[in-house]
Amino acid sequence: MVFKTFMASLSPRTQRMGAFAILAFSTLLVGISIVPAGWISGVVPPFTATFFRFVVAVIFMTILYRLFGSPIPKIPPRDWFYLSLTSLCGNLGFMVFFILAMQYASALQVGLALGLIPVAVTVLSVVFLKEKLGFYGKIAVFFAVIGAMVLKSVNTTDGVGDVLPNDVLPMGIVILMMLIFCEAGWVVFGKCIQTPLDAIQKNFLANGITLCIALPLMAWELQTYDLWATGQQQWLGIVYMGLFATGVSGALWFLGMHYVTANDGGIAMSFIPLFAVLSAVFILDEDWVWTHLVGGIFIFGALGLTLVDGRKT
Repeated sequence: MVFKTFMASLSPRTQRMGAFAILAFSTLLVGISIVPAGWISGVVPPFTATFFRFVVAVIFMTILYRLFGSPIPKIPPRDWFYLSLTSLCGNLGFMVFFILAMQYASALQVGLALGLIPVAVTVLSVVFLKEKLGFYGKIAVFFAVIGAMVLKSVNTTDGVGDVLPNDVLPMGIVILMMLIFCEAGWVVFGKCIQTPLDAIQKNFLANGITLCIALPLMAWELQTYDLWATGQQQWLGIVYMGLFATGVSGALWFLGMHYVTANDGGIAMSFIPLFAVLSAVFILDEDWVWTHLVGGIFIFGALGLTLVDGRKT
């Protein structure tokens, strides 16, 4: 309540800048999660990791809801559908494809590919929210395609630096595209929810729905995976992704999105690849090659064009 009163006292320009600051910190927590995702990938099955990530997130959000939450209003079936779609795409889908992507690409490639999320948000916004795609937006899509093609040409390594055979690259591209559009769906489908839910309510419900979806999928994986074989580093990665990259980040994201448009949310997501790339280079010690630079120029060029298009439309 105090925060809403404070935001309401600001001018529209200052309010938007404040919301962007909140969204930027939220994306920081997501961007650096590329490091714990690398710990988990190839060791813990994706649905099992997703389930325990959201166990942590639901515990955090339950505490937050009990302390600061307000009663959840009656939600019509239409909004339950979009809540479920938001959870399926932005929570479960993103986590699963994030872990799988780390098996088919380097962390640097995955980080750069995340730069395509705002372009995917723009495309989905046109389809589901009837927002307009301007001239610069169309060029942004073109640049994004070129950037993705350049990244595809880069030698792909696994988690220990060995070059992967070419026959796995098409699957890697499919997984990266699914990762990108899942996270874009988090923005767009979340804006389709018409019931007035605050950040805590929306994140609490979305995480709970994700946990329910992941439960039977985890049970299926545990038929062939020994949960006790999970190492300490993997558990630390799961806890980080559940507490910070999901609980804290998700609450901040919904809080900031209350004051901006879906296209603005796509722009804010441009910080995710930046933080992911910096993490890959400075934490995971991955090396740049010239094709990374060319692909990055086109992808971040697409981000800039998306920003310009968002202002003009």
